[in-house]
Amino acid sequence: MNRIATVTTVFISIALTATAALAQAPRLMVTDTPKAEVGAIAGLWSLDQFGETGFGGRLTLNQTGWIGAELSLDGKPDDENTPSQRVMIVNARLMTRLRARPAFLFATAGGAITSGLDRNLSPMIGAGIQSLWQGGFVALRAEIQHFPGGAIHFGSHSRLMLGLVVAIR
Repeated sequence: MNRIATVTTVFISIALTATAALAQAPRLMVTDTPKAEVGAIAGLWSLDQFGETGFGGRLTLNQTGWIGAELSLDGKPDDENTPSQRVMIVNARLMTRLRARPAFLFATAGGAITSGLDRNLSPMIGAGIQSLWQGGFVALRAEIQHFPGGAIHFGSHSRLMLGLVVAIR
């Protein structure tokens, strides 16, 4: 549990520092939510002692400035402790602007289906932070996701993902 607390603290510190640094850069920052977003993500596949890493991509279709629908396809290669695994996540995202920082807070909820050792269907809940749009097109994103039904087969059923997001306006 100590490792999870450490990773979470570092994750939040990096995200807040990055958004503060981006805010000081002399660039146009856009708070408007784009029609769609495409992103690349990577991070800790599960928050356990093995610390496997995974990667993937995400597409978000924003319905309004505060709600959107997301589709994510992620994977984790074989390693010495666990076999490869893939997951498809479909979820809704609720988002609000932070007043004290140049960032958005968001919550996600949806479902995940995995392949690997076997197929598994699980609910997914998550929370994260996303920077404002730099130059109107690029943002950083960080999210902690939890799979109560065990979509992540090994370890804690939770993961930490970081991403680069590109706006489609």
